Amino acid sequence: MWQWDDAERDTPLGAMAAYRQVLAHDVINRRVFVTALVTVLRRDGDWYDLRGAEPVEAARVLYAERAWGDLPAEARNG
Repeated sequence: MWQWDDAERDTPLGAMAAYRQVLAHDVINRRVFVTALVTVLRRDGDWYDLRGAEPVEAARVLYAERAWGDLPAEARNG
């Protein structure tokens, strides 16, 4: 998940807690563009219900990304 957030906030709110990374700074408007891991609970058309990923869920995602990143390209593509 990605979103613009208040740069002066000490802690992320809601779903933006697990593995939060700042990708860009908007110094003029005092905002940061952040990304974090979330769990999709359900989808209703174009809307999603999300919650912050639990530590074990975040660990699974990060481990899978590392594992897939170590495979040769032909193995990743099927």
